[in-house]
Amino acid sequence: MTILRDRVDWLRIVESVYRPDGEIGAWAQGLIDSSERMFADGQFPGFLGIEYTDEYLDVRPRVVAGQRAMEAQGDLKRTTELGTPAIHAMFFPPGLVTTHSELEKRMPPGGVEALANARRDYGVADALGIVVHPAPGFAAVLFVGAPAPIVLSRHERLRLSQIGLHLETGLRLRLHPGAVKAVLEPSGKLVHL
Repeated sequence: MTILRDRVDWLRIVESVYRPDGEIGAWAQGLIDSSERMFADGQFPGFLGIEYTDEYLDVRPRVVAGQRAMEAQGDLKRTTELGTPAIHAMFFPPGLVTTHSELEKRMPPGGVEALANARRDYGVADALGIVVHPAPGFAAVLFVGAPAPIVLSRHERLRLSQIGLHLETGLRLRLHPGAVKAVLEPSGKLVHL
């Protein structure tokens, strides 16, 4: 199944990433609202940001937003109960963009069942996530469910990865506002150093 709409207002999504909303939960909900328009048959879009310690001994949600936010927190709890290999597979995939079908290949015993149970609870066949790491000890995923297995085209993975890079940068600036090194206009012109 293709996941992206034929026509997407990419600029609107990027602008929502850098929007200066004060509270991170409101920012995450705004991001979900703008990104919903990029998915063809996406269901239950959400955002989960977690904080974790070395070796994932302590993993906790920092920001959860979306229609099924409570379920996302439960999914996180079940993943952490499976231990470090499951957390690593879920929040450190090989690329910025992944699907549940791709994650299943990397999950430890019990992980595949946990993913299947989560999809069943949401009533979806697959899920897509854009996973970013804006700061040490922090990971976040913008996710959406799908009614059929997702097979990403090269073009879709590239576009979603570009959104992921903006998401990571925007979230880094939100978490650490003093981290700005330079500001570029959309044209590429340097406006602040």
